[in-house]
Amino acid sequence: MPQRGQKSPFLNLLLAASPYLLTAFLTFLVYTPLLRPYAHVFTTDYKDFNFPIRYYATASLDAGRLPHWTDNIFGGYPFLTDPQTAVFSPSNLLLYLLGPHPLTTRAMDWFLVANVVLVALGATFFARAFGLSRLGAVAASILMTHNGFIPMHLGHVQFNQTIGYGYLHLGLLLLALKRGSWRYAVASGLAGAAVVFSGFPQLAMHVFLMSGIGTALFGIRDALRLRALKPLLPAASLGLLALAVALLASMVQILPVPTLLTNSNRRVLDLSVAQGFSMPWQGYWGLIAPGLFQTLPARLPNRELWFLVPHNVLTDGAWEYLYFIGLVAAVLGIVGWTSNARRGVVWILGLVTAFLLLCAPGSETGVYQYIYHYVPGFKQVRIPTRMMWVAWTCWGLLVGMGAETIARATCAGALVAARRAVVTILSTLWLAGAAMVGIAWLQTRDWYIAACRLLVLSPTSHWAIREPALFLGDILFQLIITAALTVIVISILVWLARRGRGAAAAAAVLVALMFAEIASYGIHKNIVIDVGGGITSVLPRQYKAVVTPMTGRFLFDSRGDVMKNQAMIAGTRHANGYMATVLLWHMLFAPREKSPLGRLSEENARDEWNLTHYVMDCPRTTATIAGRRLELPFRGSTWLAAEEGFPNDRQTAIIEDGKSVRKIHVLANAAAAAGLPNDFVVGQVILADAAGTTSCALPLRIGRELAEWSYDLPIHPAAIGHMRPPVAFVGKRQTHNAEGGNFYEATFDAPTTFTLGRITVQATAPPPTYLSLSHLVLDRNGQMEIHPATEGLGSIVEPSGLPELTVLRRPTALGFAWGVPTGKSVSYKDGLRYVRDKYWNATFQPRQEVLLNKQQLPRESLESLNAPDPATFAGTVDFKKPVPERTEVRVSFSQRGWLVISELWYPGWTAKLDGKPVDLIRANGAHSAVAVPAGDHLVTLEYRTPGFAAGAAISGVTWLFAVLALLSGAMPRRRQPAAKAN
Repeated sequence: MPQRGQKSPFLNLLLAASPYLLTAFLTFLVYTPLLRPYAHVFTTDYKDFNFPIRYYATASLDAGRLPHWTDNIFGGYPFLTDPQTAVFSPSNLLLYLLGPHPLTTRAMDWFLVANVVLVALGATFFARAFGLSRLGAVAASILMTHNGFIPMHLGHVQFNQTIGYGYLHLGLLLLALKRGSWRYAVASGLAGAAVVFSGFPQLAMHVFLMSGIGTALFGIRDALRLRALKPLLPAASLGLLALAVALLASMVQILPVPTLLTNSNRRVLDLSVAQGFSMPWQGYWGLIAPGLFQTLPARLPNRELWFLVPHNVLTDGAWEYLYFIGLVAAVLGIVGWTSNARRGVVWILGLVTAFLLLCAPGSETGVYQYIYHYVPGFKQVRIPTRMMWVAWTCWGLLVGMGAETIARATCAGALVAARRAVVTILSTLWLAGAAMVGIAWLQTRDWYIAACRLLVLSPTSHWAIREPALFLGDILFQLIITAALTVIVISILVWLARRGRGAAAAAAVLVALMFAEIASYGIHKNIVIDVGGGITSVLPRQYKAVVTPMTGRFLFDSRGDVMKNQAMIAGTRHANGYMATVLLWHMLFAPREKSPLGRLSEENARDEWNLTHYVMDCPRTTATIAGRRLELPFRGSTWLAAEEGFPNDRQTAIIEDGKSVRKIHVLANAAAAAGLPNDFVVGQVILADAAGTTSCALPLRIGRELAEWSYDLPIHPAAIGHMRPPVAFVGKRQTHNAEGGNFYEATFDAPTTFTLGRITVQATAPPPTYLSLSHLVLDRNGQMEIHPATEGLGSIVEPSGLPELTVLRRPTALGFAWGVPTGKSVSYKDGLRYVRDKYWNATFQPRQEVLLNKQQLPRESLESLNAPDPATFAGTVDFKKPVPERTEVRVSFSQRGWLVISELWYPGWTAKLDGKPVDLIRANGAHSAVAVPAGDHLVTLEYRTPGFAAGAAISGVTWLFAVLALLSGAMPRRRQPAAKAN
């Protein structure tokens, strides 16, 4: 029982825990909108990146394996190697252990909030370790946790985890330095390892820069105070110990990364890319008054309340620079700075904040380029404004010191100086703003135009502006709030400077006012009311388009990065993906998300990547074919010309089950043919069997099967020199293509003397006449099969689960593995220039040859590995993939040849032939190949993450010894028995 005058241990514990409990409660309060029915977190990066990543990782762990590799995106990707997958993050492992299986969006939503609570607790701990009182720590934590950076990036799981563990790392390091404790340094190192595991190297780099600079300043301060160099050694030793433990404990994540980084788009970023999404200079006003640039929640109707950046009038990407802190936080920071001006640490915090704010505009100020050029690591990251979380960390400590100064109110002189500084700065800002508004109004004599000139950065941003009355009302509403807060804050400071009473209550009021202001600005960010789960479901609605099983890969003709990574949830295979780090050879060789427009090289790429389905959102047109009205997807047409140097003179469709085809309808027109007479042959339709050994050619004649595209259209009023055949439809001009006009129906009977296997449409007229081919339509016993020419004549329109989307099936895809008779040696040096030239050349035949990396080929000649008689080469393959990290292919070749595997090449894959190791050769730029003898064989491929085994061993040993060291310090020492009295 505590003695009289002493507090109970429970009360002491409660007082010690009170700032943590309060900041956690306030954080939960900010995110109470998630308690509303049908409320979900919604941002593109959350939905399209972070949630699929966590879903795949937890599903893999459920299956009893580490997710080293995924074959669901990019045609294969080293999942575990990418630090942003954050498989080893302590928070993510807790989600796996405690969360639902499979992962749900609801659980993930609250997991995001838990990570913000982690930020709040970490910031409070850091502020307390810094030396702030309980009130000061709460004030600092409020700013660090709820400034605009956090709600704007709520969906970025890695951001808040990295920051939360970063504050824990910094706080423990401060305690280690203050107490000279190696145990605190070890604990700080383990927290630093959690920073690395959290999965955002850019912010982790910021954390370790802060710890390194802070350690150096701590040692320098003691050295200057004692006028000796000796104090530098303990500080440096503890800082290095913490850093060493952090790096060694996270080696399992660090060691694999260089292989990915050096072979990706992040190897070196151009300065213009690194400075992307910089803050416009107008954005400085938005740090204090964000309502000048986006409508505040109180001004929004309920249907618009849940927008990420409602009516933003700056440039796109406001989530990367509207990192508001509000007026009260700015004032408290000024009070903390001016009232503690004699302390060197205060000037360091203030100047660091100012420097980072100068970096935020990127090229506008030119400061960031010096960091880019001279600080290691900054050439691999982008967006200068992301350093502003460090600025608000420094300013948060000043805010805490300002709250302490007001709460104590023991030094009237300090309060007077602070009041003068606040009044001077705020008056200057108000006068500057009034002068800018006045000048703009005098120039325009219109408040709306004047406001647009001052606040709207780009003409392309005008789409986001509300109507003039509402737009001006939004601005006035923010100005009223800011003016009211200005009056309240200055009145409190004046009253305290004169009276000095109620200081603690005044400080608490200002801290509460700061929280209310910041929370009101960010409370609805990234949250949406989604009745029915239409936009926040685990799988996007677009995945319902494909109703038949997919045996290969697919592509969405997307207008952005949506819907790609969800393939990891659906268990399907996407030929593309959405990751910050993309392998260079995927970027150079993968099929593009746009129409091939008849280019054979583009169609070859789709075949090689086993693209069996393609989903596109394109206009429709109604055509009349054989007296029936059909709805056709129409993106334009492909141009065919018998002219040297022209990309294509023909286009071919591989036909399935040719016996069921009764009629062949070719929809096309001719250009530069107005003066040609009737029956002039401009092209031909070649019908052939599957092997191409038997064929017949049918003419495409002017005035019979087709005509000038502009016949009877206003664009061509002059007389046409031939008749006009039946018009199937009139196409509209497309944005990416100039063609349109009439498309005519040419109808042919299917051959009866052989089974139809392929149809080729070829242009034969001399230049400048050319053919414009839009569709091939096959009548299969009354069922019309549509082949759009722009997507490759081999593509077939299939039934879609969503009427607004067109689904194409591509039977020409080569599969995940296939045999070819001939390998060709190609240099993969000079940025893959030589192999690119051959790969994207229309003469490349992926069914007959493979482009092998010259530097990897064995010493024996290719002739000894290629098929002796390529013309008669035949082979079958049976592809199986029991887990993403293992591939099994049973091969049966008539002659020796090459097995090509359509999976993204990456270091770490090895091959065995009938159980014996063989060379796995990089092939076709981005894939792999194995030389296989004639006969039946089993080829197996296995993937092991490069550097993972060594990294896991180092990390495991480090964690073991670090934990044992910490536990040894925590265990009570055994008391020695007292000596017996004589």
